[in-house]
Amino acid sequence: CVQWQRALASLATMGRDILEPDVISHNATISACEKGSEWAFAVVLLASMGQASIEPSAISRNAAISACKEGSKWQRAIVSLATMDWTMQQPDTISYNAATSACDMGIAWQQALACQSAMYRCTLEPNAIGYSASINAGEKGSQWQQTMTLLVTMGHGVVEADITCYTAVIGACEKGTGWQRACFSFEPAANLALQLTR
Repeated sequence: CVQWQRALASLATMGRDILEPDVISHNATISACEKGSEWAFAVVLLASMGQASIEPSAISRNAAISACKEGSKWQRAIVSLATMDWTMQQPDTISYNAATSACDMGIAWQQALACQSAMYRCTLEPNAIGYSASINAGEKGSQWQQTMTLLVTMGHGVVEADITCYTAVIGACEKGTGWQRACFSFEPAANLALQLTR
């Protein structure tokens, strides 16, 4: 029996015992489902919270979005992100990063870039996780212009690009018509690789 199955069983038996399931027990179970790549159970548990008059927290919703990432269900991740706007909870950086990563895993580069743009509109500070997922998604879609823009934007902020970001930008340039720009990206990537090997 794996961890997510144990968590589901524990949550189910709580209702039969004296203990009442609460937001914390639901969050733990949704997180276990995420780690077990059981996105469907995570989404059902999130929905069942409302039916049980338990208000899902940002942690509940973020864990469900992350579970969708693990299951490559980017559409469900986007729906979960959108429902946060309809509730009293505003998506945070973790919410957007999880949705962006789900889009990256699902090879939905347009949606990944849209999540990154939405973060700016919400005045949230993007971090390396979101940038990396957006750049990776752009690389998969051969979107060298967008990946270059994201890389440059990272350089203007407080987020430092890692070797994965440079590699994805170079890959996008190679797939697209921006092969000359791949040479532009190579020098900082090579310097970063040398620093990492020291």
